[in-house]
Amino acid sequence: MRRLLPLCLLLLGHTCFAFGPTLALPFDGSVTGSPGGKPLSTTGPFSFVAGKSGQALSLSTGSFLTFAGKGLLDKAHGAVAFWLKPNWDGDDGQNHALLADVSDFNDKLQNTLYLWKWSTGLLRLDLRSPADAYVTVNVRSWKAGQWHHLGASWDATAGLALFVDGQCAARREATYAPRSWPTFNIGGDWGGHGTA
Repeated sequence: MRRLLPLCLLLLGHTCFAFGPTLALPFDGSVTGSPGGKPLSTTGPFSFVAGKSGQALSLSTGSFLTFAGKGLLDKAHGAVAFWLKPNWDGDDGQNHALLADVSDFNDKLQNTLYLWKWSTGLLRLDLRSPADAYVTVNVRSWKAGQWHHLGASWDATAGLALFVDGQCAARREATYAPRSWPTFNIGGDWGGHGTA
């Protein structure tokens, strides 16, 4: 069983600092978040286990949650932050999706948002564009069962950043044309494969 154990997932829009998150998912016994974030669908089995604080979501291999993008995932600017206790080592040679738009990642014009652990042992944040804007952080030393706090931020006029365990680990200046998609996955990739 692979585990994606976020304490709280926050998808933040432009006014996040004045008005709070657009979606908070504590995963403390429920996959429904606030204010009103309920998955459109769940694929595969999941359970709740002891988390960093309270409970956390545990996704089995092939499992993921799908949410509506409108009003929850702002591609022009936003951020996500959560605790992760992976059931895999950072150098396992596998891809592991954490958050992804449901769109064609291979087409750079689709502006797919994708936060994932790449098979090369790098944590990677993509916002696909012709400039191929992405940032990476080496996580090859990660061991299964260890907690890590992850954060990612993006802005169409400023660029991307990745945060690991409270530190800004990678940043890249970039611009892109934001393109929204109807749905996004937690624990699944852009093509609908649960790989968390």
